Amino acid sequence: MDDDRLVAELGEEIAKHIAEVDLVLDNQHPHRRQSSTIGAEPTTRQVRTSRRPACYTERPGRTRRRSILSGYLPVIIFAALIVGFGVVSLAVARLLRPSRPDAVKLMNYECGAEPIGSAWVQFPIGFYLVALVFIVFDALAVFLFPWALVLRNAGLSAFWVMATFVAILGLGWLYAYREGVLEWK
Repeated sequence: MDDDRLVAELGEEIAKHIAEVDLVLDNQHPHRRQSSTIGAEPTTRQVRTSRRPACYTERPGRTRRRSILSGYLPVIIFAALIVGFGVVSLAVARLLRPSRPDAVKLMNYECGAEPIGSAWVQFPIGFYLVALVFIVFDALAVFLFPWALVLRNAGLSAFWVMATFVAILGLGWLYAYREGVLEWK
């Protein structure tokens, strides 16, 4: 007997909480109040003036939340098509190619003349420094060009942010110049 009373009390408590949640949701999302009965058609005025979040789709008398992943569905399908095309292409090529193994075909292929002396050559450090300087200033160009396109709309703070970025790179270049890193030896 106590179990039935407990279930009834819990049912009343749950119903109260559901009513409170519905009241809060109705206040936060006015479009939920469009129709009072499920299945009733909303009026034209209600549909036009309601400000629904983009995650809701409208059905007569009901709203249902779209899945978060539904926005990514075209990207997922496209990625699956790309991977599928690659796998199918490789499988077809493997099935249709002629297979005639030969000792010469299985040898390593190396082009060029036979090396005179040791084939292992140590490159001077200057090559690495030139590559490093290129990467630094390439990164500067990657950030500088888009910034220059939106500078007028971005305001003065964006100018000072980029000026600080360029100044830091300039200090690095000045240090490298004073140390003689940029001189070819």
